[in-house]
Amino acid sequence: MGQQFSRLGEDWNGDVKREETCGRRSTERALQSGVTISSGILRYVLIAHTLGLLAQSALAGEFLSGTDGVVKFHEWTAWIVLGICAVQIAMAGLALRSGGASLWLLIGSALVFLAEVLQTGTGYGRFLRVHLPLGVIAFAAVSWQLISQFRRSPAVVGSRQ
Repeated sequence: MGQQFSRLGEDWNGDVKREETCGRRSTERALQSGVTISSGILRYVLIAHTLGLLAQSALAGEFLSGTDGVVKFHEWTAWIVLGICAVQIAMAGLALRSGGASLWLLIGSALVFLAEVLQTGTGYGRFLRVHLPLGVIAFAAVSWQLISQFRRSPAVVGSRQ
C-alpha cells in the first residue's frame, strides 16, 4: 500500500502489470545527471580554452615588447589551445546529444578550431596582420561561448510536466 503506481496495463497473457512512478523518476534523474555531467565538463573545457587564449595574448604582448624568449612558450601554448579546442568539440557533441548544449555551440567550436589552425599557420609564417586580429576574434568567440554556456541551465531530458 506504500507504493504508488502511475499506470496499469496488461501484458501479453492478460496479467496486470504496474509501472512505478519512482522508476520513471529515477530514469529522469539519471538522464538529467548525464546532462549535468557533460555540460559541467564542457564548462571546465571552455574555461581552460578561454584561459589558454588569454595566456596567448599575454605571451604575444611580451614578445611584441621585445622579449624573445617567450616565443617558444607562445608556440607550445598554441598547440595546447588547439588540443583543448578539439576536446571542446568532442564535449560539445556529447553535451548536444544529452541536451546540455546547442547545435550552435558545436558549429561555433568547429569554426573556432579552423580559426585556431589558421592562427597557428599565420604565426609560423609571421603574418602578423592576420595573426593578431584573428587572435582577438578567437578570444572573443570562445569568451562568448563560455558566457552563453554558463547562462544556459541544464535541460531536463525526458520530463513531462
